[in-house]
Amino acid sequence: EGLGVRTATVREVLRRAPRKALVELAAGALAYRFINQTSPSPSLKYHGGRSLAKAKAVVLSPTERYLVSEEYKRRTLARFSADELITVAVTQPTVMLARSEINTPVKTVHTRFAPLGNLVFTRDQQIVTGKGIILGSLNSPQRHGESAVLRQCWAQLGFPLAADLPQLSSTARLEGGDFFPLGPRLSLIGVGLRTNLEAVQLLMDRDLFGTTTVAVVHDRLDRNQDRMHLDTVLNIVDEYRVVVLEDILGPQSPKRRMVQRYARDRATGRYALNGSEVELSAFLRQEGLQVIPATNTQQLAYFINFVNLGVPPQDLAMWANRRPMILGVHPELPAVLARHGFKGRTLYVNYSGITAMYGAAHCTTQVFRVPPRRRLGSAKPLLLAASPAAPLSPTASVDPMGIGGSRWSAYRAPFLAAAGVLVALMVRRLGRASRM
Repeated sequence: EGLGVRTATVREVLRRAPRKALVELAAGALAYRFINQTSPSPSLKYHGGRSLAKAKAVVLSPTERYLVSEEYKRRTLARFSADELITVAVTQPTVMLARSEINTPVKTVHTRFAPLGNLVFTRDQQIVTGKGIILGSLNSPQRHGESAVLRQCWAQLGFPLAADLPQLSSTARLEGGDFFPLGPRLSLIGVGLRTNLEAVQLLMDRDLFGTTTVAVVHDRLDRNQDRMHLDTVLNIVDEYRVVVLEDILGPQSPKRRMVQRYARDRATGRYALNGSEVELSAFLRQEGLQVIPATNTQQLAYFINFVNLGVPPQDLAMWANRRPMILGVHPELPAVLARHGFKGRTLYVNYSGITAMYGAAHCTTQVFRVPPRRRLGSAKPLLLAASPAAPLSPTASVDPMGIGGSRWSAYRAPFLAAAGVLVALMVRRLGRASRM
């Protein structure tokens, strides 16, 4: 709030959603299971990304069938308050039922919960390209329910999806921590532990990147949880500089990343492989980017996990003050960036409540910009708005990086024209847990 940014939690946004939408969201998260209490050791199966007891087959009466039906579920949820429906959506309960000998036809034996404990990492559920918001499909089964929650958040904010990956493929995996837009010409996307090549190919086939070149950064040799996403080893400072984990640099590194370029044909709109693959540091030099190395110790302390907030709204009126602001969680970051020529401002914040969960500032935000004519009714930027937003036109100019600069001027203009709106998703954590 001190930076002139309005903030709201996912819950606050969902409270404004139509009641029917909340009932449907909760219905997708709530499951009933009828169990046979004579079965002492139930087997396990997955439902919505969580392990459940699977009972021996039970022949249900018509009344019992109705009590575990979708119709009855929605009839029950229709009586819930908005907050209760949201709680169901983010805790994903499964109610285990059995026959009752007295009083009621069935009884609750126990209830299992699979809370969306990683929902705080709002970088991952989507990416924002030059074509708009692409809802992703998370790799870990326990995170699958997050896409439905963020789908409803974007709908309530008034921003249509350019694509909904879970509706397009059951096997493509796409997580926002693997994606960086570098202006209208280039997109970087990592393929490794989380995002798979099928998702990248699907986005290229549908021309959803909105850039003339897509650089696929392959993690074939490392594939380590400490470096699960591209944003754990690389981040964009501005149009001239990138921070990269030094351990992955160089053709001899056992953790090296290799890059394949795909160029878009203007006539057909199709992407095709352009040249042979190249090691990441060589690729970055070819792009004219200065590499700022980060040590392994710094990387493990989230030195690389910062977010560029662009130019604060209070500085837009004076050209001389239009310096981007970086929000970082490592105390050494401001001095290191300044030493390497970064002229913006770097703000250090204590983010220990989130770093304890295996993420930091970049992991917990998702950023894009809306042109001034599409403002949300406030001069302030927005962190997951608490009020409805005007729809974002599919053809509206989008500045996902918020960096500006002459090399990316096509992405810069809409914001600098006069207080375009930054939108970043951020939610409070649901509890202490390791990121999956």
